[in-house]
Amino acid sequence: LIRSVIVNNIPYTANEEQLQEIFEAAGHVVSFRLVKNPDGQTRLGQCEFRDAAAAEEAVIRLNKYEMNGRELKVERATNWDKGAGGTSLSQLTGSSGSSSAQSGTTAASQMEAITQRIETMTATQMYQVMGQLRAIVDKNKDQAKKLLTEHPH
Repeated sequence: LIRSVIVNNIPYTANEEQLQEIFEAAGHVVSFRLVKNPDGQTRLGQCEFRDAAAAEEAVIRLNKYEMNGRELKVERATNWDKGAGGTSLSQLTGSSGSSSAQSGTTAASQMEAITQRIETMTATQMYQVMGQLRAIVDKNKDQAKKLLTEHPH
């Protein structure tokens, strides 16, 4: 069962601690993550609960909850990774940390798998993946530049 919800229409001034406190009203929160757009403004969040019942309660109780003049939009994370609460980059490639040589997959088949996965993603999922990519670039710009120049397509 899904233990996570996606939160849209978050006020730009909100932080993870404030949102986690609000979502604790639905049940025990394991984590709350904010995803920001390139301008650094918060656009959506993901809240993982200890159990699926709390996630369902959050949808019921907190959808349209007003925070700083904005109505939060809370929805089930039905297409997201069960338990982890998000689409990760490893999910896109279908890898579990093993190298390509170990799994026997080729670069072409990995690209095909990524392409097929992207075609089925919702806008919310795509936005989260873009946020993860940005975090990777921010942490190691030189490595990201090298990766992108070596693999332009």
